[in-house]
Amino acid sequence: MNIVAISGSQHKKGNTAILISMIIKEIRNNTTSKHTISFYSIGKKAFKPCKGCKACIKKGRCTIKSDDWDRIAKKMLKADLIIIGSPVFFHDISGPLKTFMDRTYSLWHARQLKGTRIIAVVVSKRSETARALESITLWAQLHEMKIIATVCGKRDAHFNIKSNASCQKSVKKAVKIALGITTS
Repeated sequence: MNIVAISGSQHKKGNTAILISMIIKEIRNNTTSKHTISFYSIGKKAFKPCKGCKACIKKGRCTIKSDDWDRIAKKMLKADLIIIGSPVFFHDISGPLKTFMDRTYSLWHARQLKGTRIIAVVVSKRSETARALESITLWAQLHEMKIIATVCGKRDAHFNIKSNASCQKSVKKAVKIALGITTS
């Protein structure tokens, strides 16, 4: 399976990255198959925003070439599964993830991501994950991707997401769906 994981957090080793890594680890632990996994922490990458130039309609790709977006987009186009996550900032996804998702407009015209399976991930210190999750799932729906699971993480009082039992259960459930593992 070809997996692309994208963390929209400003913190390369923060809770969003940890939660996505928990999903990846669970995938590895539940299968003997080899997986190609590309993990991108985009929070500190300087993605230029979509210019709204619509040149992508004719070209079939984004015409902005001065950042890392094109390299990640190429990996996404080959992915069987995309795990995409964000911390909750002011009740929604992070700015870097929003900019990244806006750039996928260039892939939308020809529905280049159609059918790609996705796990949406959001992390919060409280429980206000609904709007951020809605932003990610709406983006995936517009691309006609298959949302196979959502994982909402809530960090504990010590900022540790790994110890949250509900989060661990959600990770296991998402991975079983991703791998087609049925439980009796």
